[in-house]
Amino acid sequence: MPHHWGPDPAAFGSGMGAMDTGGMASPPQDDSPLAAASRAAAATELAKQAAAYKPVPSLSELARAGALEPAHPTETLRETIERAYDQADMSPSSPSHGSSHETPPSSWPEAVISVAWVILDLGYGLEFCAASVRGEWERAGVSFLAMVILTAGIVHRKKLKAWMARTSPNWVFAAFSVLLLAVALSPYVEQRRFPFAGWLTASHSLDWNGPELYDGRPIGWNWPAAGFGLQLGNQTEPVRVLNFTVMAKNFGPSEAILKTADFVSLLDASRLPMKINSTLNLEDIAPVPVGAEFTLNVTFNGPKGPPTEQEFLREWATFYVLVQYEGQPSVRHDFTRQEIQIQLDRVHPELLPHVSRKRQ
Repeated sequence: MPHHWGPDPAAFGSGMGAMDTGGMASPPQDDSPLAAASRAAAATELAKQAAAYKPVPSLSELARAGALEPAHPTETLRETIERAYDQADMSPSSPSHGSSHETPPSSWPEAVISVAWVILDLGYGLEFCAASVRGEWERAGVSFLAMVILTAGIVHRKKLKAWMARTSPNWVFAAFSVLLLAVALSPYVEQRRFPFAGWLTASHSLDWNGPELYDGRPIGWNWPAAGFGLQLGNQTEPVRVLNFTVMAKNFGPSEAILKTADFVSLLDASRLPMKINSTLNLEDIAPVPVGAEFTLNVTFNGPKGPPTEQEFLREWATFYVLVQYEGQPSVRHDFTRQEIQIQLDRVHPELLPHVSRKRQ
């Protein structure tokens, strides 16, 4: 016969006063209406608690129901019994079936799996919030769906574990292969919209105007593309250095106010003010709006016009650009001798490795 966990409901009610007290005299019972109502309420509450306990099937009952059949040839008898009780949503080791208390992980592998599961669920939840704020609804929908699937896995982990124990490893391998193929052929990987997609394809070109090359925020400075404007020479005229230009863009999230921008020599601390788009002084411009692109320029003029290479290197062989914002830390970028010389050598192809005719 099935037995009950906890007190027997039949033990409650009017028979409570007839319990054996071990030979001791029972105290006189209070027959007032208030005491009677209190005893009735207590008996009703205990009866409700006793009714909440469900019968736990015995091993013979599980065997007659066919629940003790092994899921696979390698399953032990202990694993079969535990799986049978899990499928019945009760454990023989649980003190009370009606309790909602969850036992903590009993081993390091279980603890690692639980922590990783929670971290993934939390990560997808945060990504859903961030994508929703940015208005990326497709990404938000995928994150929300993944969060729901992981949460459902936590809630039904016992049934999931029992189902996996009954599933053939061949089916698991086939399902994982199909999932991996679907991810590899999805538009996310094909369009390189996720970080790991960039590892699958080699990049053969460099976008010199790409946002990854802009250093700093809110205004990004494209230091790798900064360079000189040169006037080519000939047999009678030397090469002259006309100007220096840096590309920039305000990536947001707010407007930026530029206070000063200087071109400073590291040889003698000479300083030249830089202009916006070659013509505008910084004190004359309005705040830079989000998304605006512009250039920062400095023009070189000597007593006889733009300096020659030798004149320029005597004063500006190494320098730095210093930009100051309102309410933001200043930005400084140094240019070394080697970087400067490489740019100047571009107008002298004979100084660079090149293909030439055979010498006779």
